[in-house]
Amino acid sequence: MDWYLIQTKPKAHFIASEQLERQNFEVFLPLILKTSKVANKFTTKAVPIFPSYLFIGTHTKKVSWKSVNATRGVSRVITLDGKYRPLGDHIVEGL
Repeated sequence: MDWYLIQTKPKAHFIASEQLERQNFEVFLPLILKTSKVANKFTTKAVPIFPSYLFIGTHTKKVSWKSVNATRGVSRVITLDGKYRPLGDHIVEGL
């Protein structure tokens, strides 16, 4: 499976994740539990380890990047030299 890095719009990681799953991508959004104090009350919620970023996986070599970039909640697909290049499997597996 090829994995790609996606930059999401601010605080839109769950929306982007849901919309990309509807397009048959596998989505990896690593979360961590964060406890914070709000109005003298402690609350714990799941937040992304990498704010505004998630990973999508696909077995398809021909991906409609225009469609991915236009997905609700997605800011852009991260490219290298203007080309869509997959990440090494070891990066995602290591997370």
